[in-house]
Amino acid sequence: LGTVMGLVIVYLLPPLAALTWPLHGSALGGGLALFAWLIMMYTFQPTLRLYSLAPTFGLVLPIAALLYLGMTVDSAYRYWLKVGGQWKGRTGIGCTN
Repeated sequence: LGTVMGLVIVYLLPPLAALTWPLHGSALGGGLALFAWLIMMYTFQPTLRLYSLAPTFGLVLPIAALLYLGMTVDSAYRYWLKVGGQWKGRTGIGCTN
């Protein structure tokens, strides 16, 4: 739960608040969200340079975080069902499969 909350707060809320700025009308909230998103993109630039990617790829970092969030939740769900490693040919302790 902590990982999910952390991903949402750090990677998803700033872009969401910045993109919905006209809807909520809070200049302070929208400005801070935009600033947080810009910082997120700025700190990702060394990784983009390492892989020779355009700096604009920083804009899609929240989408990557959303995909990672989905995979994390799915992994936790599969672990809870004790079927987490089926694709590797092994599953959780106590499985009959």
